[in-house]
Amino acid sequence: MKFELESTNFDLGDTPIENIFIEDYMPVADGNFVKVFLLAYKYASSKDLPARFDNEVIARNLNLPISEVLSAWDYWESENVIEKTPNLNGDFNIKFVNLKQLYLNNSQRPKSNNNTMTQVDSFINEFQNEGTRKMFNNIDHIIRRQTYPNEKQEILSWLSEFNMSGELVEMAFHYTYEEKKINNMRYVKTVLTSWYDKGFTTREEVEEELEKSGEKYGRYSKVMSAIGIDHRNMSKADFYAINKWYDEYGYDDEIIEIACARSINAAKKSVGYVNAIIENWHKKGIVKVEDIEKLDIKPSSDKKITPKKTKFHNFKGASEKYSDKELDDIARKIRDKRTKRT
Repeated sequence: MKFELESTNFDLGDTPIENIFIEDYMPVADGNFVKVFLLAYKYASSKDLPARFDNEVIARNLNLPISEVLSAWDYWESENVIEKTPNLNGDFNIKFVNLKQLYLNNSQRPKSNNNTMTQVDSFINEFQNEGTRKMFNNIDHIIRRQTYPNEKQEILSWLSEFNMSGELVEMAFHYTYEEKKINNMRYVKTVLTSWYDKGFTTREEVEEELEKSGEKYGRYSKVMSAIGIDHRNMSKADFYAINKWYDEYGYDDEIIEIACARSINAAKKSVGYVNAIIENWHKKGIVKVEDIEKLDIKPSSDKKITPKKTKFHNFKGASEKYSDKELDDIARKIRDKRTKRT
């Protein structure tokens, strides 16, 4: 799918909305609250304000009760994206907070007299990093919602606190939310703390530890890594299939690794492709690696099997040299000789 903007030769005005609002705040807010925010933001951004613009005008333009408009401002104030200040009319004024500045204000700048990069600078650079944006997109997919700004800040702090890669942070989220079924970010930090205390810095170390402790997550991660796709893309059907290979069919890692290797060149890498291979092996009675090797060299049923030639096959019959009458004469002479011998 492609999205593009049509160019125009005239200008009816634009309202610039910060991406932080669209990506972090809008998806989790009530639709009417978003309408109130955007309409008021449009007029706050405009140089030509109407003679009268207040909550009653907003309610009328959006066809909302005034109570809904007031609730919207209470909500946005609780999210710290606007500030309400009382005015002489007994009402209040709205100030829209600069969300970029909000991020900066929530990042503590350490006291330093040298020219080293501050935490704020590092914070900004992290958000500009493509790998970091990808990490947050993957985490959002795992937890089934957008991460809030304060959650993003906390996750970024883990990267430096535990000296871990974004991949391990993703694994911790996937392990917590998908495997343990615990929808709690605090538990994610508990998992990372445990891995940090054990000195884990790579995906392989985590997988080995989880396998030793009997956790099924290790096998999931190993399969996805062998196929060459991210563990975050695994579905419930994938979990079921992988468990079946180990628990029901009794296949070991070696057999499953062979199946994964044979899926590498598939048009679309997937657990489903590997599952088709393993299901076929199971139907044919494959139980160990040696069985796969025998299956590979066994000729297919539609291939013409040429019998092994012997001395018998190399013999050329006399019928290829003589006519029928000559053969009858030879046969008669042979019978006569046998009669005389007896």
